[in-house]
Amino acid sequence: MRAALALFTALPVEWDGDDLDRSWLLAPVVGMLIGLVWFVFHQLTVGLVGPVVAGAFVVAISAALTGSRGFRGLVGLADAMGGVPAGPGAPPMVGVGALAVAIVVVVEANLLQRVNLAPEMIVIVPMVARGVQSLLLRAGDDMVGVTPPSPRAKLGIGIVLLGLLALPIPLQSLVRPERLNGPLDAVGYLTLGVAALVGAFVVGGITRAWTLARFGPLDPRGWHAIGLFAEVAALVVVAVRID
Repeated sequence: MRAALALFTALPVEWDGDDLDRSWLLAPVVGMLIGLVWFVFHQLTVGLVGPVVAGAFVVAISAALTGSRGFRGLVGLADAMGGVPAGPGAPPMVGVGALAVAIVVVVEANLLQRVNLAPEMIVIVPMVARGVQSLLLRAGDDMVGVTPPSPRAKLGIGIVLLGLLALPIPLQSLVRPERLNGPLDAVGYLTLGVAALVGAFVVGGITRAWTLARFGPLDPRGWHAIGLFAEVAALVVVAVRID
């Protein structure tokens, strides 16, 4: 679990990477924990500041929890497109990269307020993104700095991910104010979760293919950008259905 947390969050945990293959199975679990933070923070703030500002707060707390890995990856890709060589450490958020991040923040905040009728569904968004991000990492093609998951580990990631898609079902009872008739039933939750997973996988796959064709072997900035685009794609699917 320490290895999975170190890969996807900014929490101060240490790990030696001796058994990273099993750690990949926990990637969706880390995404689930991030999603629960999204849900709790949304429920604590939406009644006080409204859905739009609450959505912006959720994006901000997510960036703090993950160390802005996705945003840094997006900035790195923008710099690479402009011919700026990758330097040590995280790239500074300036210029075109900063503009791209601002656009993504506005889009995510707007989409989160559109899920206000069923905010429990936001828990699957980072969960799906972390799962897709892990599934799209391949041995031989990538230079991310970690050992990619084996085919067996990828199968395990898929099984864990599919099982966790049912999480919004029990969470619906925690939404306040309490709803007499929610917009989704159990089948609807699962169907929408699978649709979000498919959308994230397609967009993440397209991002990966473009990054490989444009810049060569996948590096950490490209890998985290894949996670960010997969997250936005899952959020679009959920928001469109709920809204």
